[in-house]
Amino acid sequence: MSAGELACTYAALILHDDGIPIT
Repeated sequence: MSAGELACTYAALILHDDGIPIT
């Protein structure tokens, strides 16, 4: 996994925890 993919996944998890839908 590249650093970019890891950062994107991490950000998505944070947003999901905040209840923000991922588009």
